[in-house]
Amino acid sequence: MTLQALLLGWIAAASWAVTHVLMKSGLRHMDLLSFALSRLLFGVILVFSLGLLASDLQFPGWRLVLIAASGGIMDSLVGTALYMLAVRRAPAHVATSLANTSPLWGVIGAAGFLGEPLTVSAAIAALLVVIGVWLLSRQRRTGRTVVRGRYLLAALLAGVCWGLASAVPTKYCIQAGMRPTTVQLSMLSASTIGWGLVYLFRRRGYKTNWTKAGVRTALFT
Repeated sequence: MTLQALLLGWIAAASWAVTHVLMKSGLRHMDLLSFALSRLLFGVILVFSLGLLASDLQFPGWRLVLIAASGGIMDSLVGTALYMLAVRRAPAHVATSLANTSPLWGVIGAAGFLGEPLTVSAAIAALLVVIGVWLLSRQRRTGRTVVRGRYLLAALLAGVCWGLASAVPTKYCIQAGMRPTTVQLSMLSASTIGWGLVYLFRRRGYKTNWTKAGVRTALFT
């Protein structure tokens, strides 16, 4: 691994960690569906603009687009929904710790689906994750808040979705020649459509709560 790749990986991890914490703040100001949909709409606009400026948008064929889209559904629809459910009910540091096991699941997914070697360090990391999850599940009372097991499970499953989506369909598409920005745009577009459909079906009888503070947080995340 080159130094540049290592630095980019650390920056990405830090960005995700900050984003996960800020999601709890955003959900205080907006309902879940509105917040999730606004984040993705901003993401599509920003990534599409970046792709145009960098000339990085190329149509690689429907097969790769659909594979990337499946990663988007797993990542930004299923994974984000699970995380938002967890972070609304559990302390941010607990939900984030469990969700941030995503790199481990990415390594396991890459080994299982892409044939990448599973190293000793990855095996040690897996053991540490299991120990950490066990400790968190035992320490369910944080201050005055009781964290129910299903919210811990939701956060952990969010990490599984994020890890697998980031490693398997993403790397497969890039290795097949798909441009990175096109991969990202395909993923975001698919998950935006998914959240949009959920929003439309739930609109009747569902109370939305759009606020300036929530929209600003959504844009930043």
